[in-house]
Amino acid sequence: MNSCFLEKIRISNFRNLETQLIDLKSNINCIIGDNGNGKTNILEAIYYLLRKKSFRKNNSFPQLLSADCSKAEIIIESLFNIDNENKTIALKNTEKEFIYSENGIPVKKIKSIPVIFINPFDSYQFFNSSTFSREWFDDHISMVNSVYKKNLNKYKTILKFRNTLLYDKPNRYELQIKVLDTEFAQLSFLIINDRKSFLKNIQNHFQNCYSTIFNEKHLLGISYDCKFTRISADEIKNCLQLNLQKDIAVGRTTSGIHLDHYQIQFDGFNASEYCSLGQLKIAYFSLLFAYIDYFRYNLTSLTPIVLIDDISGELDRGRWEGLVLYLKSAQFQVILTTANEQFKDELEKISGINKLKMIKGLVSKF
Repeated sequence: MNSCFLEKIRISNFRNLETQLIDLKSNINCIIGDNGNGKTNILEAIYYLLRKKSFRKNNSFPQLLSADCSKAEIIIESLFNIDNENKTIALKNTEKEFIYSENGIPVKKIKSIPVIFINPFDSYQFFNSSTFSREWFDDHISMVNSVYKKNLNKYKTILKFRNTLLYDKPNRYELQIKVLDTEFAQLSFLIINDRKSFLKNIQNHFQNCYSTIFNEKHLLGISYDCKFTRISADEIKNCLQLNLQKDIAVGRTTSGIHLDHYQIQFDGFNASEYCSLGQLKIAYFSLLFAYIDYFRYNLTSLTPIVLIDDISGELDRGRWEGLVLYLKSAQFQVILTTANEQFKDELEKISGINKLKMIKGLVSKF
């Protein structure tokens, strides 16, 4: 595993944030302040720099742009330390384009730096929306498996074209679909196997994080519901062809890995039906920390930058004390926000923590 952390960042024209240089440390950085002052906006800007999108849903460029800016462009300048070597990454974003540079040289895209955002409110969607949980797994598997990401993008491209053929029904469209389905089935087979491998590898981390961080005794697991999970690529293709007339009638692809389901098991039961809201949140947090822990065993990956948005408000004291102990021993950079004074006091027990205070979009040393 290769080390990576964000040393400095300057954010201009982004929401309510004042333009200033913010210094960060390689371990724990805590941004303290009352709600509404812009703490989450700093996390969002870091995420936006590295992922070209917000972690908030349905946020377009005008919504991200500061209301007080004189020019309609977001500028984010940063200094990263990657394996003890400095690298500058800058982004200039207008409504029409993203312009990146590395070490002052323009580039089409930057080398992937993993960033993980932990938002306590996402747990509800994770357990109540199969689309959200499926996208969660796709997104997180892609960060540790570039081949998976490439295959998944190919699959989505073919799926989109296949659905267009099924909806528009141009001349000889059935023949076109049969040709497409050879690659479609092969990609499905590869993606399924990568999903199964990831779930197998993360399972022990999931249980361990749940037990050690939150001191819970229940048994957790992840099940994967896929129609094609135990068959070959040729058999997947046959299934697609057998289902073709239904697809034609409906006008879209009604069977495939884009409809697969994941389910968290809690003592052998479906967690979303069996658990309290508090237990669901702890299970979701455990999955996120299990994923972070998994990076330690993926030697080709950079350590992730972990953004945690006011998680203390969703945990009782005993549970966030366990979280603080976990963060104390962490081997990755954490940038977290809190408005909770007791949680701040607990964090201060960690040697070398970087404390920042946020007031009306301006950061200062605490």
